[in-house]
Amino acid sequence: MATVLSYNTHCVPYLTSTHHVDRICNYIGLLSTKYAPTIITLSEVFQPWVRNRFLQQLNQLEGTWKASPTIYPANVTVSSGLLILWNTVKIGRYGTMHSILYSRCCQLDCFSNKGAIHIPFKTVGDDSRVVNVVHTHMQAWEPTVLCSQVRKSQFTQLANMLGTVPQENLLVTGDFNENPNKDFASTNALVVVPSTDNAVLHTFDQNYYDHAYTNSRANSTIEVANIENNFGPSDHRAVVIKMFA
Repeated sequence: MATVLSYNTHCVPYLTSTHHVDRICNYIGLLSTKYAPTIITLSEVFQPWVRNRFLQQLNQLEGTWKASPTIYPANVTVSSGLLILWNTVKIGRYGTMHSILYSRCCQLDCFSNKGAIHIPFKTVGDDSRVVNVVHTHMQAWEPTVLCSQVRKSQFTQLANMLGTVPQENLLVTGDFNENPNKDFASTNALVVVPSTDNAVLHTFDQNYYDHAYTNSRANSTIEVANIENNFGPSDHRAVVIKMFA
């Protein structure tokens, strides 16, 4: 089984404190103990010092963890904020990594280099499985006419990326900043990963922004992560995706 923990950490550039980062790391540690993720996909890890603090503290998780490189760093702006971690005891890299930088943005989102990252994995063990993980974080708000269709263009870029990566057990995770896009799913031969109890999942206020798509229809489920109804210090709730369960 491959278990993916996906979480928007709410580490807003220039406003995030070490206290907040430490609380997020502690919460991820608790979730890791409960759900035993194979892969952790994080967003809003924008600044280098935040990334370094995450890597330092999350290195204490059970297992031996590796991390994706910083994607699209910059000086005036900040990076994509995307970070993928994987436990090499359970899973390993299996091929070439890919990434894209979204060409359109709006308002404050233009101070970050949002995009998507793909890493191919293969689980360890006799019954090893390939998993192609794509992680993304999309435009947050589209409040004006000038901002309209930004996320639509990002979905187009993401679809183009999906056409260039291996298709075996494809899993697309992240904070999409909108409820599941069924047109994107059907056009790209994907399905929205079903919840464990077919419930409507709320990950940001009453919205289902943090979800996942896959072309591996068998035995894939998603649930909102929590520790005894504690949903953590971020403004988003984490989700746990299980494949081959």
